[in-house]
Order: sequence, then C-alpha cells, then structure tokens
Amino acid sequence: VVDNHLPAHDIICVSADYMEAAYTATNYLISLGHKEIGYIGTSSQAHFNAQTFSGFKKAVEENEIVLPINWIQIDANDESSAYDCMKNILNYNKLPTAVFCSADIYAIGAMRCIKDHGLRIPDDISVIGIDDIILSQYTDPPLTTVKIDKVEMGKLAIDLLVKKIEKSEATSTKVSSNSIIERSTT
Repeated sequence: VVDNHLPAHDIICVSADYMEAAYTATNYLISLGHKEIGYIGTSSQAHFNAQTFSGFKKAVEENEIVLPINWIQIDANDESSAYDCMKNILNYNKLPTAVFCSADIYAIGAMRCIKDHGLRIPDDISVIGIDDIILSQYTDPPLTTVKIDKVEMGKLAIDLLVKKIEKSEATSTKVSSNSIIERSTT
C-alpha cells in the first residue's frame, strides 16, 4: 500500500513521514518570525491528523508558543470545509500571522477564505501546506508547501513488490518528508 493513512501491521507500506512534514512546515513559519500560527487539519482521518498535529505541536512547544484553541481547526475534508475552518479562525478576536494546513487542498480553501475577508497573503497571513500537488504552483499567490515525493514512494513500492514476488525480505518504509518548496504564500 502506498501513502496509507491507517496503521497496517500486516501489510507492506510505503508512507510519507507526515509528522516530519508538519514539523518542518511549522518550524519554517517560526523561522520567518511567526509566533501566532493557526492549524487546519482533519478529524476524518484520525491517524493522519495525529501525525500532522503531533509535528505541529512539537514545533510549537519547542519554541514555547502558546496558541488559542480557536486557532486549532480539525474539521477540514476538502477545500470547502477548509474554507469554513479558516472562517472560524478569522472569527476569533485575534488573527494569526500564519496558518499551517495539513494538506495543500486545505490551504487552497483557507487562502480563498482569507482573500474573501479582504486580507492579503502573505502580507496579513502567511499560508503553508503539505503535498506539493500540481495546483499549488498555480494558486494566487503560489503556495509554499512541504513536498511529499510520490514518485519516490512509487519507486520504493515497486522495489518492495519485486522483492515480495522474489520471496526476498520486504518491509514497510517511510520516506523522509522535510523538503520545503518555497513559493509566495509565506
């Protein structure tokens, strides 16, 4: 299985390190001077959200940052629900200076909401995602993101499949996910 978000102990998997990706993205925002950072994730994929929130939380705690609970939104499932999550963040009495989204598609929804509220990206609020989906380079402005190398994941999966067919040792593997694709939203 490739890029599975569920624990699979009896199945060989190639997965991305989403905790590392979230940690990298959050630390990147912090390195730019952001101390007031919102989080948009999903509760519908509990294992995935646990990974991304853990990475986010680790970076925030290491930097002794305290955030309002209202800035933590976990009801995103698509662009539209991410828009609603961002609206919840914007409706709080204080705005964050940046938002970390656990997927690029959530970042795209958040960006639309930010613009609809008359705010500018990145001047008023910076946005970062995870994935580096093809749309990320075409958003306005182009989305800064952490690359999940799906080509590498596919190659590793084929190698593991061949090993399994040849009855060789084949074990699950996790791909490092700490490459920032710097664009214009941060």
